[in-house]
Amino acid sequence: MQLQEKIYNRIVTETPNIRNENFEAISGKDLRAIFEIYDTHFFHGFFTSHFEEKKDREIITFRLSNRMTSAGGKTTKKRIGKLTEYEITLSSYLLFQAFNKADDEARVNGLICRSRLEAALRILEHEFIHLYEMIKYGDSACSSQRFKTFAADLFGHTHVKHELTVAKRTRVCNIKPGDKVKFEYNDRVKTGVVYRITKRATVMVKDGRGTYIDGEGKRYSKFYVPLESLTLSSGK
Repeated sequence: MQLQEKIYNRIVTETPNIRNENFEAISGKDLRAIFEIYDTHFFHGFFTSHFEEKKDREIITFRLSNRMTSAGGKTTKKRIGKLTEYEITLSSYLLFQAFNKADDEARVNGLICRSRLEAALRILEHEFIHLYEMIKYGDSACSSQRFKTFAADLFGHTHVKHELTVAKRTRVCNIKPGDKVKFEYNDRVKTGVVYRITKRATVMVKDGRGTYIDGEGKRYSKFYVPLESLTLSSGK
């Protein structure tokens, strides 16, 4: 518990954007800072030593993804000429969909998380083990006993999956392609037709200067709108 508090205190003081457990912004620089903190406390400088030694041949990069809707994190290894790049990606999409209410919680790697920071750290811990194994052994699989043993011994993980899920809001909003909807944009109400629904709705709005033209020569502008920001419109 003392180590966890020490790590949390370092994160909120040493990262560029994270100032509380339910931070509203996070960047690749934050992930790198967390990585360095974990390298000190859990990996005894293994990563620092490795990348210093291989600095002309191997690098580590970090990024956030708002397109990862099922995986909480991902670690990849690729060759770029003579350079090997390891990349750790964290799903900002899943994190910011969760923990918007005071009593929100989710189980990540078998551990109950009650804040974005807790969930982010549990996911990153998982990815740090992948990175360690890739460097040390050449490959990594979270289904292997070796991985599960590392996860349990280092971080107390009891499982290798998260339960950060995104509600199927299309059912709640009762909106489907072809529906006429309205939404606010720059303090104005826009009215259009839903063209497609993925994570957001693609809404086509009539616009004399729009770049999209239908078969009748009418012009439209395209908007990507969160489903919860749409309401059905009965107007023409």
